[in-house]
Amino acid sequence: MKYLPLVFLIGLSLASSPTFAQTPTDATAVAQAKQAIRQQFKRFAKALEQGDAGTVANIYASDAILLLPDMEPIKGRAALRSFFANSFKQVDTVSYKYTVHQLEVEGNWAFGWGEATGIERPKNPKMGTKTEYGHLKFIDIWKKGSDGKWHIYRDSSVIDSDQYTNWKMMKAIHLPAIELERYVGTYQLAPQFFLTIALKGDQLTVQATGQPAFPIFPATKTEFFAKAFAASFTFKVDDKGNATGLVLHQDQGGRNQSANKIK
Repeated sequence: MKYLPLVFLIGLSLASSPTFAQTPTDATAVAQAKQAIRQQFKRFAKALEQGDAGTVANIYASDAILLLPDMEPIKGRAALRSFFANSFKQVDTVSYKYTVHQLEVEGNWAFGWGEATGIERPKNPKMGTKTEYGHLKFIDIWKKGSDGKWHIYRDSSVIDSDQYTNWKMMKAIHLPAIELERYVGTYQLAPQFFLTIALKGDQLTVQATGQPAFPIFPATKTEFFAKAFAASFTFKVDDKGNATGLVLHQDQGGRNQSANKIK
């Protein structure tokens, strides 16, 4: 997301390697710690949506470090508060959703990883008016402070490309088989490389030369996407709605390749 490279980040880096406490921890204490950290995640997300830089900064440890692409590390709570305050002056975070895939606790330390999706709008008309969507994968380190609360100690995330984000956010709709039949055929990407679009029942599949077939799903009447890999397809149609070609969108290198329908 080009306006706010981090207002979506709750990720935390494992680049620094603190020595985790070795004291045995019982299951109840671990469960309580995980619950407390998840509550901090919720507070973080709500504060992002409300533009509350103070709350966001206070969820970080006083000696926290935030690592962002193409930026110097942001060190300490005061610097973090300033960073978020300036960011919130530029954009509104319309929505912030996250999923924690793993969270492990050892004594007063914890680490985990997950994914997050955000939607933001620029406040300054000079920055444009387009709503921006962002997706990231994060890994984090938390530590329990002297105040008894869990705080972000190190924060780092992989911010995905716009193309990957668009693919990740696509949702399948239902189209009847009679509509899907319009796209069946062979499309030429290169002199000896073809994409075959086939229909079985009400399921379209795509098969590249020398590769297995994969199902693709409609996001709109002309936009389809694969779930098995990060790729989507935009069909070009004539006045009657029949396909004449397609554009293959792939995240690797941000490639967009056109293919004419040859049969």
